[in-house]
Amino acid sequence: MPSIRLNIIDPEVLVQLMLSKITLLALCLTFFYKATAAVAVDLNIVTELSPPHQLWENNNVAGPATDTVKAFIAKTGLTADYDIYPWARAYNKAVKEPDTLIYSIAKTTERVDLFHWLIPVVEYKFGFVALSSNKPMDLSTIEQISKYIIAVQRNDFAHDWMLSQGLEEGKNFMICADIDCSWNLLLNKNIDLIIDSRQFIDDMLMRFNKPKDYVYLVKDLPELSTTGYLAAGKNIAPEKLLKLQSAFKSVE
Repeated sequence: MPSIRLNIIDPEVLVQLMLSKITLLALCLTFFYKATAAVAVDLNIVTELSPPHQLWENNNVAGPATDTVKAFIAKTGLTADYDIYPWARAYNKAVKEPDTLIYSIAKTTERVDLFHWLIPVVEYKFGFVALSSNKPMDLSTIEQISKYIIAVQRNDFAHDWMLSQGLEEGKNFMICADIDCSWNLLLNKNIDLIIDSRQFIDDMLMRFNKPKDYVYLVKDLPELSTTGYLAAGKNIAPEKLLKLQSAFKSVE
């Protein structure tokens, strides 16, 4: 019968090993909590790509509208993460997720009760934009407009306006995730028109390396002139909302 050999560890050595493991675990937990604390923020702030006011540069959300929002948030003493998403996704996050703000959002009748409205960020004056090679175009009536294919961003207020005019997706307009998509469709002659703000046209042409006369503003849409706001979703913690509202009163 083979002999059985027991390896007996000295009790002091065993205690030292156990203490070493406990110390290692404690260090790991410390680093974990420190890392978690380093990335924990008070607010999540979302927006869409909308050059030149909202840009993605050097792995950060940038642009004049973003600068306005960051300056306002600095007054509150709250910390924030900033992210760019397609408009429909950003909007959904702001409505559903806790402690989430969104900009630059139009204060429409449908949205007014879904958010706490904070500061105005940017003024928009929208119109139909077409390639200059498509001059002239008659957009004097909805019937005339319906003869063309238009690109709009999903769930933004221009999309809502198109639907309110009885225009149909797939027949009169196409849906895009962001403004770059709409401009690409226009520049590649896949559609006839886009809706954009007149003050952004030159920046977008520069972005796509096109001359200033490559497109033109066919028709203003005064009914789409609006103010873009920074707004907080209703799922925001009361103490954070109070700090935001106090900062808003200080800049009125």
